[in-house]
Amino acid sequence: MYNSIQKYLEDLQDNSLGIKAERKTQLDSLAEIIRESTTKELIFICTHNSRRSHFAQVWMQVACEYLGLGAKVKTFSGGTEATALNPRTAAALSRVGFKVSLASGDNPLYQLSYHSELLPIEAFSKVYSHSVNPQSSFIAIMTCDEAAEACPVVNGASKRFNLSYKDPKIADDSPQEHRIYDERCQEIAHEMLYLARAC
Repeated sequence: MYNSIQKYLEDLQDNSLGIKAERKTQLDSLAEIIRESTTKELIFICTHNSRRSHFAQVWMQVACEYLGLGAKVKTFSGGTEATALNPRTAAALSRVGFKVSLASGDNPLYQLSYHSELLPIEAFSKVYSHSVNPQSSFIAIMTCDEAAEACPVVNGASKRFNLSYKDPKIADDSPQEHRIYDERCQEIAHEMLYLARAC
């Protein structure tokens, strides 16, 4: 794992008080669902699959690798509709230490590299039922209230769990843009690390 990302996770792990008790209870409930699942395939879902769901997918995969659980838990993401992975999301991950490359197009494919010996995470916007994602027996984790409301039933999911985050989109094109995206990236990384440890 790249040194900058490992150091980022080490710092988050040392800051165990940064997650509120109520949120830990919620994460513990999700961890129990994951432990009881035979497939341990997780699809993180938000409306456009452009920000929060990608942060969650990426950080859960990286946290599992960091903790030696890489082969046990598989992470995916999707939306209730497809748009494009927002470049601000990729930029926030780049600032943490991911090596980011992308192909051009309206819905570009990003490759997010975090480890010199592992394949990069491939990230692009897609609906949750896209063929690259599992089609049955997965755990659907809703990362935004809008997707949770718009998609009360997730076809193929064995379990559905709400774990909403505030949308960093509110800061787009503002002086606070980098700070808000970095804060959301860190919040989700912190919680995914806690979740992976609880699994």
